[in-house]
Amino acid sequence: MAGTKIFMRLGLALIIFISAFNAPAQEANTSGLREEARSLFQLGRQAVKEKQYADAIRTYGRVISQFPNDSKTVALAHFNVGEIQMHLGRYEQAVTSFQHAIVLQPRFAAAFNNLGESFGHLGQYDRALAALNEALILKPEMAEAQYNLGVTFYQMKRYKEAESAYRRAVRLRKDYAMAYDALAVALTTSGRASEAIAFHQKALSLLPADASYHYNLALSYLAMGHRKGALEQHTKLLELDREAAARLRKIIDRD
Repeated sequence: MAGTKIFMRLGLALIIFISAFNAPAQEANTSGLREEARSLFQLGRQAVKEKQYADAIRTYGRVISQFPNDSKTVALAHFNVGEIQMHLGRYEQAVTSFQHAIVLQPRFAAAFNNLGESFGHLGQYDRALAALNEALILKPEMAEAQYNLGVTFYQMKRYKEAESAYRRAVRLRKDYAMAYDALAVALTTSGRASEAIAFHQKALSLLPADASYHYNLALSYLAMGHRKGALEQHTKLLELDREAAARLRKIIDRD
């Protein structure tokens, strides 16, 4: 999955975690599957595109029942069901789906990554770390797993380890805007807001219309006592997300 995006709030040292994906990624590779199975996967993807998630789950269920002896095909179907369950916030069901996929394909790095993210949403952080580390053993270049590792460490208030994981993520993917912003948030939370600014700005250079990045940059400016910088971000937020702008304005006026 795309991972978890964050809005930062100062004062209470609280991070509000916001779902960062609009639809399941459906990135599992179906090349090499038999034609009938590929047709069902295509139907499932189309149902997801149309937000007919129950239909998609039923379609992948057909794959699971029709190809019981094809471990790769069935693992991919479980994986796609897991992604839908994550999107719907059904993290316990997602965990079950990803575990089924892993039993069938023990070296399925993406399934371990999504399993770790699901455990994180359930607050089962030790299990999340174990799954994410397994993903990275199988696929060391997986930037998304490093990012999710950072999110998990952050939720555990292990900020230095979160910072290290985010730095590894951006080394692996130079255009990983969400990881740059999360790195900045970790730095500000650790009392190093002045170091955070460049990473906020890097995230915004990649995705200038993302409201959460402007919001988090404003809060880092406030942590530095730079009210003018925060107000500049508030002005930009007014064009992108008026609700977030109103929330930010209350913080600025209280500061």
